[in-house]
Amino acid sequence: MPPHTLDGVITGELEGRIDRVWDAFWSGGISNPLEVTEQVTYLLFLRRLDEQQTAAERELRRLGSTSKPMPFPERKEHLRWSRLRELGDTAALHRVMGGEVFPDEAEADAVVTVLRDIERAAGPSLQDEARSLA
Repeated sequence: MPPHTLDGVITGELEGRIDRVWDAFWSGGISNPLEVTEQVTYLLFLRRLDEQQTAAERELRRLGSTSKPMPFPERKEHLRWSRLRELGDTAALHRVMGGEVFPDEAEADAVVTVLRDIERAAGPSLQDEARSLA
C-alpha cells in the first residue's frame, strides 16, 4: 500500500499565500515552527474573544441583556482584535502588544513585525477576505 502524502493538496495561489505568511514569520525573527504555532494560536485566541464580545454586544442591544460572556471590560476595549487591526501606527501597535498582550519585549517585537509583514505579503485579496471575516 503506498504511503499517504499531502503532496499536491496545497497548490497554486494558496501555496503561495502560505509561503508568504511563513516568510513574514521568518523575517520577523520567528523561524521555529512551534513558535509560529504559538503566535498564531495567541492571535486566533484574541480574535475569537473579540467575536464573543461582538456576539454578546449584539444580544445586549437586541434584548437588553446578555447571557454570553463579555471578555473585554470597557478599560480593555483597546485589546480587541478589531481594535488592534485598526491601529495604523506600528509604534502604537508595539506598545499595546508589548505592554499588555505579550509582556516579553522581544516576543512583542517579533509579533508586530510579523503582523505587518503578513499584511503586506497577503496582498489586497487576502486582506479584503480577512476584513470580511472580522
